[in-house]
Amino acid sequence: PPPLSPPFKSYLDWQINDNKKAGFSALGPGVMFCVGDREMVARVSRQRIQIQSPDFVAVALTILNGKQWTEADRILLTVCGRCENVGMGFSQDRRTIGSKWGGPPARIEAPAGTVEVPPAPWTCHALKPNGSLGPVVPVKNENNKSIVSISPEFQTMWYLLTK
Repeated sequence: PPPLSPPFKSYLDWQINDNKKAGFSALGPGVMFCVGDREMVARVSRQRIQIQSPDFVAVALTILNGKQWTEADRILLTVCGRCENVGMGFSQDRRTIGSKWGGPPARIEAPAGTVEVPPAPWTCHALKPNGSLGPVVPVKNENNKSIVSISPEFQTMWYLLTK
């Protein structure tokens, strides 16, 4: 993707490598989204997203105040591997659930890794299922980069970054 600074245009990228691993990324005003095999997510995000586990991941960065990346003061980071409701009824090939949605609670595969966000003195909190603030999440600021360290220990798929 292009640099996370204005002005930028919307951007879509789909890649598949020789090992049939795939990755998709989309970048637009206020959102960056990557999904696929963790190696390909690193590739299509230009190494901004580094996941150690699981093998498949979906990551979204969403600006919550309607500003450009360099002016953002609230960003929602959403990241998960597989997720499903208890009792979901997948087909044999796991391509569909039809109408068998199951019910709560949802179970998620929480990734471990790092996600680069626009450089700033961010404070990051894991969000609880009800949206309230949970524990503080480490953000490393060096070399004009801000890196959020996500982990299953936070038991969430949502992280709120604020200035």
